Amino acid sequence: MGRTTNPRSARKLFYRQSRGFEVVELEGRVLKAEYPSNWMYLVALVSVCLLLAGLFTGSLLTFVDAVVIAVIGFIVMSRVGVWMSTKADYTWLPSMIAVGYLAKIMASLGRYLVLVEFYGGGGDAIGYHGSGVQFAPVWRSFQIPPGMDDIGTGFVNGLTGLIYVPFIPSMLGGFFIFATIAFVGQLLMYAAFRRTVRPRRLKWYTMALFFIPAITYWPSSIGKESLMFLGIGLAVYGASLFLHRGGFKPLVYMAAGLGFAGAIRPHVSALVIGSLAVTLVLASGRNSLGMPPWLRWAAVFAVGAASFFVVTFALQEFNIDLSSGDIGAEVDEFIGTVEDNTSKGGSEVDGGAVTGIQDIPGAALRVLFRPLPYEAHNAAAMASALESTLILIVLIWRSPKIIKNLRHVRRDPYILMCVVMTVGFIIMFSPFLNLGLLARERSQILPFLAAMIIQLGWDFPDKKAETDGGETTGQSVLPISYAP
Repeated sequence: MGRTTNPRSARKLFYRQSRGFEVVELEGRVLKAEYPSNWMYLVALVSVCLLLAGLFTGSLLTFVDAVVIAVIGFIVMSRVGVWMSTKADYTWLPSMIAVGYLAKIMASLGRYLVLVEFYGGGGDAIGYHGSGVQFAPVWRSFQIPPGMDDIGTGFVNGLTGLIYVPFIPSMLGGFFIFATIAFVGQLLMYAAFRRTVRPRRLKWYTMALFFIPAITYWPSSIGKESLMFLGIGLAVYGASLFLHRGGFKPLVYMAAGLGFAGAIRPHVSALVIGSLAVTLVLASGRNSLGMPPWLRWAAVFAVGAASFFVVTFALQEFNIDLSSGDIGAEVDEFIGTVEDNTSKGGSEVDGGAVTGIQDIPGAALRVLFRPLPYEAHNAAAMASALESTLILIVLIWRSPKIIKNLRHVRRDPYILMCVVMTVGFIIMFSPFLNLGLLARERSQILPFLAAMIIQLGWDFPDKKAETDGGETTGQSVLPISYAP
């Protein structure tokens, strides 16, 4: 019998390995996802070695592990780029991931130099690295370090030790390992976005995700930001799968990502799952969600219950007494404490928590875009100001189209979730009045702000365009089967 194609029932790809590239047979056609050229590997190796040789002349051997980590990471990510490639992006994604990873390593090196050269070795990363060195032997003896069950710093200390179990790297090597962890989270965010958009917008989003300085720079050192990117990335990847087709496996991804992020910053984990719950309620019918109505409302109930649990857990971690007769007063007291604690340090500004819809524009400007150039008083603040001002200009430029397309967003559940997350982030961080702190914290939401601008800022795709550019195009497979 001859070969037939059944796109609905089959679930397998047939790969054929060839020298220098990987080939995908897709309904009789051959698509080639090329590995980055050999010169890129040479450039990566020479660049890292020259930088380290120039910076650490006379003690290069101290940092040889960092060179090895960077080069191995570059090679692995180049292969991951081919493995992730689909019909929508196979011509450019492997090279883009390779360059993006190299930019991440350079940003990690920059963070290391700022910490060591300009701040004299101060900063949280020093403490996390020291804890990792101390706790790695504890893990090797099959014991759990003390404080591992503490939310936030205690968990990160113990996890750093676990990461250091195979070998204890230099501090710069630790920076590169954590930068790689964050980069994996960025790849998961890209995979989540790819399910909903036209192919031509994928490259725009990839460039934003890999090269916006705040996303590249802040989550690139030993610490919470890098780990949060992995947790958030895994959670939103699971959410995008669930919104598209339902099923149990996406829930596993979500639970893993939310649990990981919640062990570090439970309020951000609450924001993600709360945004998913709102999205399930607001998304338009069966045509948008990949699940029948009964399953959708069952999911609303389940995710809503999980949201309540995570929010309750987050409030308890912030020492808000839920048994109090006046929870509102407890929350107000907590917000006042946050405002007092963050209105110090030299980059504090006026403002306050969002108490009504009228407060959102001012809070959005402060949380997402300040400092503006006229508020910058040093080189670091000016770099942050120029970046945020450029994003603000793009948002203002595309705002007429974004406002027009918001009426369609209910039929694009993942982008709806990005909108809800962005608004929720603004409200959640509105009590923070320190612009330096906000510049670092906002790196967690910029991937979703970028997704919202890129998808809504231009013509919204009709159903045919969605079919051409959504999961059908973006999936790793259009299935092939053989009938007897």
